Amino acid sequence: MSTDNFLDAVPGDRLLLLNGAQAVVTYNPEDGLWLFGKYTFHPTDPSLIDGTEKSIFAHDVKEILS
Repeated sequence: MSTDNFLDAVPGDRLLLLNGAQAVVTYNPEDGLWLFGKYTFHPTDPSLIDGTEKSIFAHDVKEILS
């Protein structure tokens, strides 16, 4: 994924991660490396869908869906 697209992510955007998980962006520090979000789906660890904000590394993002 282009870091330009990553820098443009805003709260509410949905992310598809390389492992198949999905998250909603809650905060973008605009550093090009991290986003913060809440998981809405996780294929291997459903306990992560707990409503808490998690850090998401840029290289783990496959696509910004919105």
